[in-house]
Amino acid sequence: MSRPNTGPKLVLRQPRGYARKLFFVVWHKNGQRYERATSTDELSAAQSVLAKVIQEAQQAADLNDGPGDAPATLPKVAVNHGRGFTLDREASVKDILAGYASYALNRAAMKRLRDPGRISYAIDKLLPFWGNMTVHDISKNSFAQYVAWRMRDGQTDADGNVTEGVTIGTADRELSVLRTAVLHAQDTQKLHYAPRMRLHGKSGARADNYYSRKEIAALLRSARKNCRMTAHLVCLFILIAIYTGQRSEAILELRWTIGEDGGWIDMKRGVANFLADGATQSKKRRAHLVIPPRLLRFLKYAYAKRTSDYVFEFRDQRISCNKDAFGTALANAGFAARGRFRHTLRDTCITWLLDAGVSAWHISNFIDLSVEMILKTYGKKTMGGSERATMRQKLQVDKWINEISVY
Repeated sequence: MSRPNTGPKLVLRQPRGYARKLFFVVWHKNGQRYERATSTDELSAAQSVLAKVIQEAQQAADLNDGPGDAPATLPKVAVNHGRGFTLDREASVKDILAGYASYALNRAAMKRLRDPGRISYAIDKLLPFWGNMTVHDISKNSFAQYVAWRMRDGQTDADGNVTEGVTIGTADRELSVLRTAVLHAQDTQKLHYAPRMRLHGKSGARADNYYSRKEIAALLRSARKNCRMTAHLVCLFILIAIYTGQRSEAILELRWTIGEDGGWIDMKRGVANFLADGATQSKKRRAHLVIPPRLLRFLKYAYAKRTSDYVFEFRDQRISCNKDAFGTALANAGFAARGRFRHTLRDTCITWLLDAGVSAWHISNFIDLSVEMILKTYGKKTMGGSERATMRQKLQVDKWINEISVY
């Protein structure tokens, strides 16, 4: 049975994703619920909005010669379908992205944002599809349409360049920028609500998606053979990633001395801090760890041959991305078609340590990753006793675990 028609009234409730309760003007018409946000928790201000709604309803009734209750349509009022927004349905996605881009540039100027280029790149890809849309158009279906649109070849970006189709992961990363921009607009009071924005999500690291020791050896041989002048840098990158389990960006920003633009390696103490001096930790945490003994030997060789303060530099230029060089080594080793990437080296490090019998607590302290994440994502495969002892001996686990405890 439908609800009876009611006049507007005030309701105090806490909307989803909001930190405090707000007053809403709520009424029913022809069995349908309508509401308008007052954007305040003060009763006097909410009553002013209520009076305005009643006045608009009376004016509409006078024009239509109908009853004086609230009409079915009022300016900037959305039907509540659980989408989580009302007044913001006409907000432009283009304006929201522009506001977030300005915020990102300011954070980059204060050195609180490591990669502003990634955000600007994503916005350039988002604008051709979302530029003429409003917040009301953001939904699960529009997200799926964007992913399908980006995966097709022959699309045109904001600069008029024809692009190739991308993977689902790339489209998801671009949509994550849109989601962050909308949430930023909500935090800065430019939006009252943020619609639900669910990405396709990550399936997580597969239990079998890691390199074996033979595969790492093949990858190193491929890098030395096919990467030409940067072969030694690709090999060093692989070794640091496999022994420390840190992300690619953190490794490539390493320095031999303390600096504000990257982590640093202290060869005298044998420790590595992957967090830049004065920087704050983000969700993708960067570890401060004791360098494993075998890796320290390779680092001493690289330190003796250094030509600048940066660990990864070529022709006096810092290397900010080695995706192409690593991809060349990966393809020539025959692993490109197996879903292997640079991040797989991080998965491999954690998996090897678990296989060697290292506790999740020790791994958590070493890599700076939560115990829950280690057990949930990587704790799916175990070795037999003899295999575990062999792996423990090859990685010299016992030696550097004692160093971790002392450090």
